[in-house]
Amino acid sequence: MSPVPQNAQTPVEFLLSRVGEGVQVAEKAGRAGGYFRDLSAALRFAREEAAHRGAQALVRFDETLAAARAAL
Repeated sequence: MSPVPQNAQTPVEFLLSRVGEGVQVAEKAGRAGGYFRDLSAALRFAREEAAHRGAQALVRFDETLAAARAAL
């Protein structure tokens, strides 16, 4: 197991869900989120939001996006 760098940030956790024709993104801590037209836009938002905080995005898919997750 490799050591964790001292400046390593805890990942920012996001949950993605299909809502109607789009994808909803909700941060676990409740500080960020939104509704996006497609999965790629939702994933881009999660990555950019986490990067803005100097962390990585940890993305989880709920059961409404199980097929999309399998394709990644």
